Amino acid sequence: MTLYEVPPDVPGTLVSGGPSLTANITTPGQNARITFDGRAGQRINLQFSGVTVLFSYFSILRPDGSPLVSQTFLFTSGRTVTADLPADGTYAIVIDPQSSETGSMTLSLTPG
Repeated sequence: MTLYEVPPDVPGTLVSGGPSLTANITTPGQNARITFDGRAGQRINLQFSGVTVLFSYFSILRPDGSPLVSQTFLFTSGRTVTADLPADGTYAIVIDPQSSETGSMTLSLTPG
């Protein structure tokens, strides 16, 4: 058994149509929490590329913390998720690597 001192979630902010963001997860057990602002009725496309954290889940949380996109397994680059935003506010993309996975991935957010 190995015990890790897990640092806080990797933070970051995306802007729809703005630059991509690379999340580097360096310690087993660490997650990433990337936020973006959205408005009711907006459609977004979230794309993952350069994924080296092969066994992880992601979810998108509404401003109230409830799931907009429930935990979904992510194991490859090139995945795109489209979602319609139901409310104005700050949304969160949560990346949850499994087991002792570490690595990085690049996220891009574009209008749908």
